[in-house]
Amino acid sequence: MTFTPSQREFINVSIYAELDRQRKHVKWYQDLIEQENSVPFKNGYRQMLENHVAKLEELESLLKMVNTVE
Repeated sequence: MTFTPSQREFINVSIYAELDRQRKHVKWYQDLIEQENSVPFKNGYRQMLENHVAKLEELESLLKMVNTVE
């Protein structure tokens, strides 16, 4: 994919904002898991944590794809 510099900047800013948001969610779920005593709740929180980690990985690969110079 080819992007103009302004398009690339917009996409990067958007991806970085979402990465920050996802990292905050990951931290929040990690803290929640440490504090929770109920196993069913912990398992649910772990599943949500895994979803956010998967989104982080997807966003990071998208960022690499956008910034790859062709």
